[in-house]
Amino acid sequence: MVRNQLEKAGIRVEAAAEIGAAAIEKDALIDTHYYSIASKATILDPSQLAVDEQAFEAKFGEPWQAVRDGQPP
Repeated sequence: MVRNQLEKAGIRVEAAAEIGAAAIEKDALIDTHYYSIASKATILDPSQLAVDEQAFEAKFGEPWQAVRDGQPP
């Protein structure tokens, strides 16, 4: 199904493979894949995050620095 949808969208699939559950578990593929996301969410302090301050304020209506520093709106 995925290959068909990609090809309909004009994307050429040059290679495909299957990875079984045992290999995913053995090689910790999910943990490795999501580590960078999890590290930003749980390890880094908000002041260490790279945030597009203009986009943040446009989306949420508050300056990133104020939110990061816990200042009331």
